[in-house]
Amino acid sequence: MPRAQEELSRGSQELTAAGGALARRQRPHRRPEEIVESAIGVTVYGFYGSFCTQKVYLALAEKGVQAERRTVNIGPPMENYEPWYARINPRMVIPTLEHNGALICDSAAILRYIDATFEGPKLLPEAATERAEVEAIVAEIDRLQIRELSYKGMRGPLALARDRVLMPMRARALRKHRAAAPELAPLYDARLDDVATWVGTMASEASIAEARRALDTSLDGLEARLRGGASYLVGDAYSLADLMATVLCARLLALGIADLSAYPALQDHYGRMKARPNFPKDDIVESLDRRRLFRIVAPFVLPRLLTIVLLVTALIVLLSRAF
Repeated sequence: MPRAQEELSRGSQELTAAGGALARRQRPHRRPEEIVESAIGVTVYGFYGSFCTQKVYLALAEKGVQAERRTVNIGPPMENYEPWYARINPRMVIPTLEHNGALICDSAAILRYIDATFEGPKLLPEAATERAEVEAIVAEIDRLQIRELSYKGMRGPLALARDRVLMPMRARALRKHRAAAPELAPLYDARLDDVATWVGTMASEASIAEARRALDTSLDGLEARLRGGASYLVGDAYSLADLMATVLCARLLALGIADLSAYPALQDHYGRMKARPNFPKDDIVESLDRRRLFRIVAPFVLPRLLTIVLLVTALIVLLSRAF
C-alpha cells in the first residue's frame, strides 16, 4: 500500500473527530437557498444532483427526518477540496452527515446510521437472510463506477472541457490546497492518486467496457428479482435495496447511461417507489435542471468570462491606438 494511503488510513478518523470544531468555524458564508433548517441537530453537506447525496436525502425522507442542508459545490469551485471540508471529510467526498457533533463521512455508513438512529420504518430487515440480501445489493450498487461512466459519457465540447480543463483543474486545486494546508498533505496526495486513477479509467476503453458490463449485470440482477410481480427487491417491505435501486434509476435517466425500458420490471418498480408518500421528488434528479446548474456554475464562470472580455477590450483599444 502506498505510504500516502497508509497515512490516510491511520489518520482519517482522528482528523475527522479533531477537525470538526475547527471546520465549523471555517465554513463559508451560506446563501439562504442553500439551507433547510432542522430542529434536531442533523446537517447534510451535499450537492444538487450528487448520486450519493440523493441516497441520503431519500433515506432521511423515508424516516421523516428534516435536516439542515449545506451546499458543498463539487462543480468548478470544487469546495470539497478546500481544507475546511477536508477536516470534516478526509476523503473529500460528499455527502457528510453531522448529527449532534458526530461526523459520518461514507454514504453507506450514513445510510446505516440513519436507520439505526432515527425512528420510522426500518430500512434494513430484521431477518438475517433478508438483511444479508439487502446488504449484498447495496454493496453491488456502491461498487458500480457511476462517476467514471458519467464523465466518460460526455461528448463533443463537453468531453474537450473535461479533458483539457476540468480534470487538470482538479489536480491544480488539490496541489494548491496541499501547499496551503501541509498538515493535510497525506489526504491531498490520496486525492491526487484518485484523480489520476479516474483519468486513467476514462482513457481506457477496456476499463470503461468492464464498468459498463458490471452495470448491465447489476441491472439484469435487479430485473430478475422483480420479474413476476414482486413489490420490493427483498422480502415484503421497503429496504435500502429499494432505495439504492431508485437513486440508480434516476441517475441513469438523468445521464442517459442506460435505457430503463429494457428493464420493464425495474422500470415499474421505479415508478412505484416514486409514488411513495415521503418520496422527495425535488431531491431525486432524473433530469438536470439547467437553471439550477447555471446558478451553481455562474459564480465561478462569469467573473472569469468578464476578465477575458475586459482583457480583449483593452487589447482592441491598444491596437486601435497603435494604428
